Amino acid sequence: MARGGVARPEDIDFSLKVYGCRPGKYIENVGWDKDDVWFAHCCMLDTAETKQFADNGIGIAHCPSSNMRLASAMDAREALTVGIKGGARNLGRDDIGEIAPGFAADFVAWKTDAIGFAGGLMDPVAALIYCTPSLGWVDLSVINGEVIVKNGKLQSLDLQALLEEHRQRSEKLCSHLPSWWRTGNKPVEE
Repeated sequence: MARGGVARPEDIDFSLKVYGCRPGKYIENVGWDKDDVWFAHCCMLDTAETKQFADNGIGIAHCPSSNMRLASAMDAREALTVGIKGGARNLGRDDIGEIAPGFAADFVAWKTDAIGFAGGLMDPVAALIYCTPSLGWVDLSVINGEVIVKNGKLQSLDLQALLEEHRQRSEKLCSHLPSWWRTGNKPVEE
C-alpha cells in the first residue's frame, strides 16, 4: 500500500493539528506501520519515527528533485544510496541494489554533455540526482546484463514499427468517433 508522506515541516503541523499526534504515531494508530506499506518523501521524520520505519520494514520512496524544490532535500550521495539500495529493499529484492558479483547487472547512464547538466558538473553525482528528470531518455540501460538502450535508442524492439502499429490501432479505435472529436470543437446544438 502506498501513502503520501511527510515532505515539509507544515506536514508535521498538520498531523499535530488534525490527528493530535506526529505522523509516526498516526500510522501506528491506523495500522499502516507494516512492511507492506511505503510512503512518499518522509524527509521530516524524527529519530523515533525513523527507527519505527526501520524496525517495521516500512518503505520510503524519495523524490530528490521534488524534495529539493520543497527545500527538504537530502545530500545527493545519500539520495543515490537510498534510491538504489532502499529501492531494492522496498521491492523485496536481494539480487539488485548494487553492482557486485551475484547481483543482477542493472544500470543506466546518461551523457553529461546535455543541456540538463549545464553548470552542474562540479558535482556529477548531484547533477545526476537533481538534473536527470529533465533529460528524458537514458543513453545506456543495461538490465540483467542485456543492453536495452544504447546511444539513447531502444535495442530490444523496433520502436518505429511499434509506434506505427500503435498509430494504426489508435486510428482504428477512434474511427467510430464523430468527426468533430479530432478538433475538440463539438457543434453547439440549437
